[in-house]
Amino acid sequence: MSDDQSRMPERETIPPAPSPQDHTSDAAIPHKPQGGNAPPSSPSDEKKQRIRVKNRRKMYLDTHPTYFDSPDLEIVDPLLYDRCVRRFQSTAEREADGRAKGYSGVLEADLYRSEAKLAALSGRALSDEGEGGAEKAGPRLGEDLAYVPGPDGQVLPEDEDEIPQTKEEGMERWREAMTLRFLRGGDEDFEYGDVDGRDDWDVIEREDEEEHWFEEEEPETRTIRVATPLRSFSASTKNEGRTNLRRKMYAWLNGHGRVFREPMGSANYLGAYDNKGNRVRSVEPGKPPSGPDLSPFPKNESFRSQPVTSEELRELVWEKIMKNGLSVKEVSVELNIEMSRVGAIVRLKEVEKAWQRQGKRLAKPYSRAVMDMMPQTPCPSRENGNKVTPHESINDLPVHAATQQQIFYPTSESRQFNRVDAARVFADGLLPADLRVPHPELIEDDRLRLQGVGQEDIAERAAARSKAAYEKKTAADKIKRAREAAAVKTVPGVRWDFKFREISVDAAGPTGRGKNGTGWRYGVPLYDRRRGEVKIPTKVV
Repeated sequence: MSDDQSRMPERETIPPAPSPQDHTSDAAIPHKPQGGNAPPSSPSDEKKQRIRVKNRRKMYLDTHPTYFDSPDLEIVDPLLYDRCVRRFQSTAEREADGRAKGYSGVLEADLYRSEAKLAALSGRALSDEGEGGAEKAGPRLGEDLAYVPGPDGQVLPEDEDEIPQTKEEGMERWREAMTLRFLRGGDEDFEYGDVDGRDDWDVIEREDEEEHWFEEEEPETRTIRVATPLRSFSASTKNEGRTNLRRKMYAWLNGHGRVFREPMGSANYLGAYDNKGNRVRSVEPGKPPSGPDLSPFPKNESFRSQPVTSEELRELVWEKIMKNGLSVKEVSVELNIEMSRVGAIVRLKEVEKAWQRQGKRLAKPYSRAVMDMMPQTPCPSRENGNKVTPHESINDLPVHAATQQQIFYPTSESRQFNRVDAARVFADGLLPADLRVPHPELIEDDRLRLQGVGQEDIAERAAARSKAAYEKKTAADKIKRAREAAAVKTVPGVRWDFKFREISVDAAGPTGRGKNGTGWRYGVPLYDRRRGEVKIPTKVV
């Protein structure tokens, strides 16, 4: 492609006089100007009118440069957009572009891009719906394919002259292609009648009339300027054909599905709307979603989406444990979060902060996008009066293997058969349910509350129990460390200290493979790669 062929004309001038050559094949303008212009009566007048309309449209683009910033232009020619614009965008620019389009806009652009690639590789182009919607073999006239298949089906590389070298050059090509499309009247969503009927935008025509008047004063130097014909500038086929299902999908996205275009900061599921797009229950300000608002599957109304911990609540959990020195159990009781989840939050927060110290980038935009579409448990703050919102049940009784059997146990009617007796029946040494729950102290607090004990007294007793448990654990750890130190004999050396520990051959067990035995792997074959061998833990110690 030469530079003369790819250069877009800045303006088109109306010929001063008709000529037989004016009856050229030019693209018809579908929109006629409204008012102020008499209908054309000859082919020459029709051509003048077409040029006048194009000049008005060019004037509109010059005075409205924001037209090229519309995210909907990407779906016009996705492959040309990838070649000229998207390939030069940074990660931050693509994230900003995705937020401007919204979820449905990104989905629509991806669908158009995929279909355009398939159409380009197959060497076909879809015609407009107005022409019957039939497929035409081969690319359209005046358009180049961005994906050219080779003889074996592989994708051939692009020509060097078709690849923009800089971001400015790519944007210039993209604006040029979109300008030519706009001048041809290819933007079906634009109201051309408001532009084509404005007589005050005939600035170029008035300038040409003045120049023509001066040229008529000097016949010897007068020249007739012929308008440069417009050509279609595109690097690929534009897939405009849509099936009935695709039309219905986009009709729903632009109709009832419009409410899902932007996140609401909370759950926004299909189950919260009826067939007409009306919300079943409007979310009140400050009230968390519930009922139909938490039903993501319309066909399964029994399923309810569970809330997740908010980012502020996770940060608070990490601060209370890592900075304030509270235990996992204390944080679990205070914030009503299960202890295993508290531990997971702290570990993940440590990984996140380690990555931040190392300078690694975090997927914050993705995290915010996902969190904005899910129900969240808020963090206690001044706005909600430091009220703690329960996240989940924290005192569920774990199912013990010994309690999964049904036992008929005879007992005397003269005595009470309580939970301690039930635990003894199931297994010797099994603790009762009140002691096997994660927080047995909560049961004790509730028992005192039922007995009429005041809240201050209950808090004092809870603090005393916590202090006693901490001292007991500290003493046990001290005894354990002392026992381990006594079992090791240390012989100081010049450069190193040699430590000796008493061992027993019986520690290896009857099979000689016990993990407590010294050198238990020596001379014992490993079956890690043996087929059919169970390599996962089968029980919890």
